[in-house]
Amino acid sequence: MKPAMHATPSSLVQRDAAPAGTPLRHAAPERPRRLPGWPFSRQRTASIAVLTISGVIDDKSALAILSCCQQVSWQQQDTIGLVLRIASEGGSLAAAQAIVQVIEQLRDEHGLVIAVAIDDIAISAAFYLALAGDFVAAQPAATLGSVGSRIRRYDATALLARLGVQDASVASSLHKGAESSWVTAAAHADPALAQPLVDDIHAQFVDWMKLRRGIAAIPPDLVDGRMFTGRVAHMHGLIDATGGTARAIAHVAERCAVESFSLLHIEYASKAGPVESLLGAIPFGPLIGRLLGIGK
Repeated sequence: MKPAMHATPSSLVQRDAAPAGTPLRHAAPERPRRLPGWPFSRQRTASIAVLTISGVIDDKSALAILSCCQQVSWQQQDTIGLVLRIASEGGSLAAAQAIVQVIEQLRDEHGLVIAVAIDDIAISAAFYLALAGDFVAAQPAATLGSVGSRIRRYDATALLARLGVQDASVASSLHKGAESSWVTAAAHADPALAQPLVDDIHAQFVDWMKLRRGIAAIPPDLVDGRMFTGRVAHMHGLIDATGGTARAIAHVAERCAVESFSLLHIEYASKAGPVESLLGAIPFGPLIGRLLGIGK
């Protein structure tokens, strides 16, 4: 645990004026700051947990985050809130949903105020995750958005023909295996078969944005896969303020009415190895990984 920070929350950063038309957010419930033994014992310094989520969001990182959060003694540390520092280019939307469930459980069980800070980038599944916060702050020049879904498919027909390899797969039906990232002459599935899957995932993303931000209609150019800055997101009410980690920490302190607090840094370790992480970040990486037997 880092040394206690003694600061008046309002002096850390300047409040941002909400743009016109910004919807009212559902705030986390007030939690009285009464510690064990109160009022007879000496009051301890409250703590604000800081969890940095970076890299690819997948099932491994979701499991690692769940594991590390279960090991934290939230009540013993007198934790009043959790700041998620997100710096990620996304990944799996299903994995992001799993992490959201962990965050919601912490909010419900421990009464934590959840704030999100985006100092650099949070796009795709990372932006989905960011919306789980009761308060979301992003730097004006931070990169957000990329709302959408896609399934990567690689046409290996020409490559396999040059290698003299033929696909001799046997399936129970024509559509079995249509979700595979491989496309071969023997199993040349119609790409349109995957479109309903992609559309449904995209619809879930948009519905989540409307639910969390209290917006009935979102401009089409903000949900068609384009990226946008933190300033644009703030103008349209997709985040609460411009700023970063300091802004998010100050919000938690203000919501809980504490003037002094310590920071509790939480770290998690994904089980993905360095080679697997590299393959996940480059074109054709997952395909190469499967050929080499690395990862899934």
